[in-house]
Amino acid sequence: MTGTAGPMQATPAYEVAWRVVAASAAGSAHLARGLPCQDAWAWRCLPTGPLLAAVADGAGSAARAELGAALAVEAVMDALVHRWLGAASPLSPPSDAPASVIPFDDAPDHGDADPDGPGPAEPTEERWLREAVVEARAALEARSRELGCPLRDLACTLICVVVEADRLWVAQVGDGLALARDGSGAWHTVGRPQKEGEYANEAHFLTAADALARLVTSAWPIAADALVASSDGLLRLMLQLPGFEPHPPFVEPLVRFAAGELTPERAGEQLARFLAGPRIAARTDDDTTLLIAWRRGAKPDASDAPGPATRAPSRPSDPDPEAPAERPTEA
Repeated sequence: MTGTAGPMQATPAYEVAWRVVAASAAGSAHLARGLPCQDAWAWRCLPTGPLLAAVADGAGSAARAELGAALAVEAVMDALVHRWLGAASPLSPPSDAPASVIPFDDAPDHGDADPDGPGPAEPTEERWLREAVVEARAALEARSRELGCPLRDLACTLICVVVEADRLWVAQVGDGLALARDGSGAWHTVGRPQKEGEYANEAHFLTAADALARLVTSAWPIAADALVASSDGLLRLMLQLPGFEPHPPFVEPLVRFAAGELTPERAGEQLARFLAGPRIAARTDDDTTLLIAWRRGAKPDASDAPGPATRAPSRPSDPDPEAPAERPTEA
């Protein structure tokens, strides 16, 4: 599934492990300049269980930033699907799987590094993530050649997350955000902006000459039951600064909303309205994106008492800023 601002596409019926809602909205600063939303997102839930998610933020100064962001998430998602399906058992994909999901028999074989080679091999999953980001960069280079434009015209950041049953991996270039919730209800900042030190205000883009040198991968031994990924437009709502700690009062209502019973299309539309609404606009003028994933069977709300998974309301509240109670909030 990929998208920018606007309604989501339908969720294929076979995607049963996770329920995902995602949307983007143009910021007021972009609208004032006549610019479109330059964020993009993509996700896949594989038949074998892993969730793959990516968010890209096009550079406001880049002439084709929205194209670069969309291409980056599509390319990295295709590369991750190839690798994770190629490592799985040779099962057949469901009959209703989208054509963009590669059948197991067509996925390439990715063996581990030669154990007799020099030095320890990079962990396989982190290597796959690194290779996927390299392929996304190559896709941007190829498109710039096709268009006859400088590579910098497609400038964007990129963060991607792969979640399995008891662990997750993150790769990023730039200032994307990702928070994961474990089974105890604790939130973890697994992806944070690369803005530190002397050049704290400098953005790092996938198109930069040193992009791959700045690429960061990490592995987390977390059995995540919820994930929230975002562009940096929501930095001050999702994280408590300066320590970059998660801000549960903002993200917990998002998970409750994602766990509800609205169709993905309707939920995506409501989430887009929330992002474009006055309460978010009062806190940021940047483009905003939220990709919210909830593992089916988990407690929608971390504040629920221990026990059986809590059923989400049959009529979840609209996340529009003017809606009451269960809407996503920023405080």
